[in-house]
Amino acid sequence: MTEVDPSAGMINEYQSVPKGEPSEALKAILKEEAVNVQKKKLLYMLVQLVIMFILKVFVGSKSKKSAIGLEPCSAGFWVLSWLYIPVCLVSSLFLGRQVLR
Repeated sequence: MTEVDPSAGMINEYQSVPKGEPSEALKAILKEEAVNVQKKKLLYMLVQLVIMFILKVFVGSKSKKSAIGLEPCSAGFWVLSWLYIPVCLVSSLFLGRQVLR
């Protein structure tokens, strides 16, 4: 359990952090996180959304025809339908790693 030092107004475990100038990496993170709209993260989410949208348009649905002419329940329909899951997983993992950098 962490104790609070009332005279310092902070948690004891943080008092051991060395004082001084923050590193360049920390300065870059602070600069990026200081804005209200993080354009890089929004761009990655938009790319993910576009990838999912394009796959769904190619596959089509009961009420909407496929953009590339696939017939419902054809081999191409099922390949693209099942391909949707790994493509979304791989792109999510890749773009997620980019966001965390």
